Amino acid sequence: MSISLNISKGDNNSNNRQKPKNAGAKTISHSPSTGFSFEFTKNKQIKAVVARKRLVPKKEKEKGPIQLKERIKPQTLTKEKSPSPDVTPRRNYVMAPKYSDDEGSDNNKDSGVELSLNIFQGTADPKQVKKKKLTREERRRPKHMQQTVRANRVLTNEEIDAGIKKFSQLKGSGNPFVRPRPLKKPALTIPETKELGQRFVKPVVEKIFTGASMDSIGLHPHCVKNLADILNITQLTTVQLKTIPKTLEGRDVLVRSQTGSGKTLAYALPVVQKLQEIRPKLTRACGIRAVIIVPTRELAIQTYEIFLKLLKPFTWVVPGFLTGGEKRKSEKARLRKGINILIGTPGRLVDHLLHTATLKLDKTQFLVLDEGDRLLEMGYERDVKKIVDGIHDHKAGKFTAVDDSEKPGVNPFSDKAKISDTDETKVATSDNQLQTMLLSATLTSAVQRLAGLALNDPLFIDTSDEEVPVTVASGKDFVTAVESATEDGKLSIPATVQLSYIVVPPKLRLVTLSGVLASAAAKGNLKALVFMSTVEMVDYHHSLLMESLTERVLDDEDEKGESESDDDGEALLKGVSIFRLHGSMQQTERTGVFAAFRKCKQGVLLATDVAGRGIDIIEVNLVVQYSPPQNIAEFVHRVGRTARAGRSGQAILFMGPNETEFIRRLEDKRIRISQGDVEQYLKVLTEADREARTAEEAASNLQHKFELLLADDEEIHDKASKAFVSWVRFYSTFPKDLKGIFNVKNAHMGHYAKSFALREPPKSFARQHTAPKPALPKNRLTYTERDPEKIKQEKASRKRQHQNTKKTFELTNKFSTHLKSSKALTISEYDSGLPSLKKRRKN
Repeated sequence: MSISLNISKGDNNSNNRQKPKNAGAKTISHSPSTGFSFEFTKNKQIKAVVARKRLVPKKEKEKGPIQLKERIKPQTLTKEKSPSPDVTPRRNYVMAPKYSDDEGSDNNKDSGVELSLNIFQGTADPKQVKKKKLTREERRRPKHMQQTVRANRVLTNEEIDAGIKKFSQLKGSGNPFVRPRPLKKPALTIPETKELGQRFVKPVVEKIFTGASMDSIGLHPHCVKNLADILNITQLTTVQLKTIPKTLEGRDVLVRSQTGSGKTLAYALPVVQKLQEIRPKLTRACGIRAVIIVPTRELAIQTYEIFLKLLKPFTWVVPGFLTGGEKRKSEKARLRKGINILIGTPGRLVDHLLHTATLKLDKTQFLVLDEGDRLLEMGYERDVKKIVDGIHDHKAGKFTAVDDSEKPGVNPFSDKAKISDTDETKVATSDNQLQTMLLSATLTSAVQRLAGLALNDPLFIDTSDEEVPVTVASGKDFVTAVESATEDGKLSIPATVQLSYIVVPPKLRLVTLSGVLASAAAKGNLKALVFMSTVEMVDYHHSLLMESLTERVLDDEDEKGESESDDDGEALLKGVSIFRLHGSMQQTERTGVFAAFRKCKQGVLLATDVAGRGIDIIEVNLVVQYSPPQNIAEFVHRVGRTARAGRSGQAILFMGPNETEFIRRLEDKRIRISQGDVEQYLKVLTEADREARTAEEAASNLQHKFELLLADDEEIHDKASKAFVSWVRFYSTFPKDLKGIFNVKNAHMGHYAKSFALREPPKSFARQHTAPKPALPKNRLTYTERDPEKIKQEKASRKRQHQNTKKTFELTNKFSTHLKSSKALTISEYDSGLPSLKKRRKN
């Protein structure tokens, strides 16, 4: 099909017109009175006609009107073919050639002006069609988006209203539809949670409170009243009722009881009761009467604070503590001043036992080993043995019943010097006896070895409601009872704790942790402990959650609008303080963090297993095990940080899809645990995110926020890389019995890197943090040799150099003795050799 249109101004002569080639089509012609005429074939609707005015030069006037064939390229005319109905035709607009208006005039318009237009519509040769040049944005698009062409259409009123509503919700200046960040939002999908099912498990049940009052076991009335006034304790727990009477009799005991059952008071009350009964009253000069060994510094400080409260009615008994991280000089001064109850960690106690002369343990009556299984797990078995042997060595042969004036190191004017003979013999017999107490929430083979090392004729006390006898005498009965309890492997968890686990894909771990904390914070009064495996993980997640989920606190120097431009909305953890605690922190900082977490209304403490033993914070209502424990006993101690002393609490365990076999191991130890739903915690993110409609969109937006923070902040990105490398090292060090469950070969490293908000593949940054440390600088000012052999060689060379200089000095002295005294004084190496001038004599 072809469409042609001819317009001419002049005589209405048929010779001057060129008829269309398709003569068979129906044509319409019109000849108005003005002299214009046109004709076209009515096979296709024409929407517009454009005409151009052209001035005809003189030469063209003489030749006559220009024919269409001369003005139009022959290739365009010869290749006119009717297009197929499926192909969209292409329009070609052929205009008249350029003209020159040097000969044109206004008076001769009718004779010198010609209007001519030719419109051709038909198929074009694909070889002659030039491809449209794409813009830079179009080249960046995917191929499937480059080929699609959106049709222009008019928007409906509903679409316009929806667009205006969405535009009004956006914040910030500039064009809100242009994303300033090059990163794309990750598309996170929530897989369907597979229910693993729950076995029928009969958990070990322990009754915490017995209903018996404190004054029923023979404690001092002041002590009973002090417990009711300060600690608000009026009833005895099961472990206290079964342990305190036996320890008051002077027996060694091995106690196994669940976490949060009151084991600290079970040994602290007998020690206070026995020491306050000594007459005349104890003074600082009486020396150390009780040694209490605990595994961590925080537990040592907590135990010291408990003794301070218990000793308020008995101010003459002085407690003290020795822990790492403090100056030895101040601790030695504390020992010289005098301490009656010494609490400390094994390493620092051994240090003072070997290097401090004022630490004398010859009068020690009580030795308490709290959290015995943890003492051996942390490698303190050799230190504990040194302390036990040191106490026995100090007591053996060092006490002799002689006159006070002849006693070395005793002030004859002190209260100790005025003791009568009968009192002294009584104190001497009591001093020679050492009563040992070993307490633990789990009973392992290591605890059994420690009991054989420290206990003498002990009693085994178990508080579980089983048929095993509660108190067993020493000898074969004690050994068989402990061995059977160890082989049984039963573990007790407080019945008031709500224990659950969630199966989380690696990509969703970080956003799921945020959802768990946000859901707990929405209920109010959040006090959460989040356990992680390494120090680097604690530092990184502390920085990340502080920057992303909490309110930003600006200094006076900061600009007011700085936070408004960065924050997309309200903080997810509004009003919640986030703390960190691990062993690499300074002792002053650890003490401050521990105290601040206790005082805050809502707080989250990210910690390693330093906080997993003995820490008693009653307000803790949530425990999250973000990293799996390396043994089941560690799992029990972590869970025991909540639901203390009969209170309620919640504990959540994060599990990967390939790690669910660990749940069966817990059930084998008679631990009942239920499965939770991941989507339940991610729905909380949807409520906080205005733009997200589903839980997947909210999770993707929060993950994108974490990744943007790492892209902008190099320091946090470096922390994330170190944390991931440290997690890989931790994951590859599981014991043999759990190696098949937590296998680093089965872990998808790229997905786990996503859980640290890292977009790069692990190979790109792992080498930087796993490479050996660079060699130390060897310049004179900063380098010090650390190789012992090289140090010996340097010392020997310096010694030889000193001897050589000494020999040369002796030779010079011998040479100077042979010279005359006047020459020896005036000779110099810079002497010119000329004879000296004679001085004139004074008249």
